[in-house]
Amino acid sequence: LRLAAGRNISIWLPGGLLMATLILTSRRSWPWWVLGGCLGELIGQFLWFHSPLPASLLIYVGNALEAMAGAWLVNRFCGRPVRLETLQEVLLFVLLAAGIAPVISATVGAATLEWFGIQSQTFTQAWPLWWIGDATGILIITPLALVVFRNWGREAEFSAARWIEAGVLGLIFVSVAALSLSGYLPFAYIIMPPLLWAAVRFDFKGAAVTLALLAVVTAVFTISDAGRFTGDPVSQREKQVMLHLFLAISAFSALIVAVISRQHQLAVVTLRQSVGALGDRERELSQLVDMDPGHV
Repeated sequence: LRLAAGRNISIWLPGGLLMATLILTSRRSWPWWVLGGCLGELIGQFLWFHSPLPASLLIYVGNALEAMAGAWLVNRFCGRPVRLETLQEVLLFVLLAAGIAPVISATVGAATLEWFGIQSQTFTQAWPLWWIGDATGILIITPLALVVFRNWGREAEFSAARWIEAGVLGLIFVSVAALSLSGYLPFAYIIMPPLLWAAVRFDFKGAAVTLALLAVVTAVFTISDAGRFTGDPVSQREKQVMLHLFLAISAFSALIVAVISRQHQLAVVTLRQSVGALGDRERELSQLVDMDPGHV
């Protein structure tokens, strides 16, 4: 997911995965997850980036502190277990996990790049891209990880018709995303209607899965230099910011619409239950009147 040579990672998905893991696990187990993440990061740094070991360790310290801070803030203000079923919870998640927590990683990472002279990037050049790259990765992968971990091993609740609708929606979404990101359609945000359709019809699960599909399609076109967010080295920084904004706005919109749809469904169910309870009470009173009208 590196848009051009000489640039750091554009969208950092492992940070969102580690944050989701820490959100769902107890604090006593956090050191083991952080240690496992450190091993994975050092292997990745050795295989692909060839960074000095001290720089790799410093970068991971920033990533680990980001994940721990985000998990602690989300658990503190959204409650455990984190469900993201209300508008307040989703807004707090976006602000705390994707807004505040990446500041730590961006600050440590950008300072490390400048200190060790990696990729010839200064602190002020690297910090904004690092921050928005981590924030985008958290918005895309953390909700998906929460959905997968929470529903692992459960039987599917969808009927055959719902599965067919999900399949048709997936095909439409991937097709529209591919056509828009490749430049055949006039602008990238034309993917919003099928994205919001998934959020309305399948609430949080639909939003998380379609956002992951969008990230995959975007990565494929970016790596192949065929997407609208790739270009010459002069305009690459602007293209990178546009890509981050596109994915971040899509993720934020889908999550907000999904939670509003979820609240609407819960309100309808509650209203039906209330109406049913009132109907039962009315029938009981009617039977009492019929049994002894004089006493009434």
